[in-house]
Amino acid sequence: IFNSDFNTTVDVKLQQWAEKELPRQCIDIGQFVLLDEFQNLIEREQKSRSYDPITNDIKLQVVQECRTRHQWDAKALDSLRVIQTQALQDRSVSDKQQWESAAKFMESTIRNELQHQESELNSNQNQSSWRKFMGFQQTTIEETYRKLCAKELERILISRQQFDQTTKNSYTFRSTLDFDELTTVKKNLQTQKIDVSNDYITDVWQRVYKVHFLKRNLSTCLDCRRFFYYYQKGISDQGLDCHEVVFFWRLKRMIEITSNAIRQQISNIETRRLEREVKEILDDLSTDETLKISLLKGKRVDLAEEL
Repeated sequence: IFNSDFNTTVDVKLQQWAEKELPRQCIDIGQFVLLDEFQNLIEREQKSRSYDPITNDIKLQVVQECRTRHQWDAKALDSLRVIQTQALQDRSVSDKQQWESAAKFMESTIRNELQHQESELNSNQNQSSWRKFMGFQQTTIEETYRKLCAKELERILISRQQFDQTTKNSYTFRSTLDFDELTTVKKNLQTQKIDVSNDYITDVWQRVYKVHFLKRNLSTCLDCRRFFYYYQKGISDQGLDCHEVVFFWRLKRMIEITSNAIRQQISNIETRRLEREVKEILDDLSTDETLKISLLKGKRVDLAEEL
């Protein structure tokens, strides 16, 4: 993908994300954290020596009611959408520290995903999905077939790289196998007395390619860490582009701005709204005799009623 194509695709995807799912997802997370902290507060209080367990059921009922009733302030959704959209539209990394921080964020993200993908490819964690293609009963046979198939697919990637070096193309980056490549892999496996389906080869390919893709981007990330001077001067003839670092900077900045906005929303508005809801729930409980009987019980309650 050329730089302009990459940036255009990223801009479109980020715009769609910011307009639809992103604000709601962030608010849902904020609400989840707020209510979890409220429950944690109750649980910490229960561990204190002076705590009276007679109110346990009432407090649990209040927490559950809050989870059902509490709705984030509707105005915050539109406000969050605006600041997230603005943050994601900004491509101007202003200083070297921000650039290096974005590169570090990119590196950490890629390394984590690479570790996960390599584990998926090389371990038995995903046996069920492999078995659906083959119907194997013995794990050792499955492992052998998977490794040999992956080895053949890695040869395809090497062939692509060699072809690109001689023709100056970017065939290596293509994420799908063409018919000739698929046929080559299948025939090479058959010479080793391994007969697998096209679906099986394609499934292994997706994992092999992901690992290759992540390793390539990790290498680019490491090369780009000291590229800020060239980025700042608009120089792109160093064999690097580093637009991925800018992409991760946009994400990182959006996350920071969103976290701050959610934190302020909780501190300034949502905690007070939650407090009012707790009072309303307690008022409702006080008028529901049946519910009070079910929540307030024990010898002390029985004794109080007798008196």
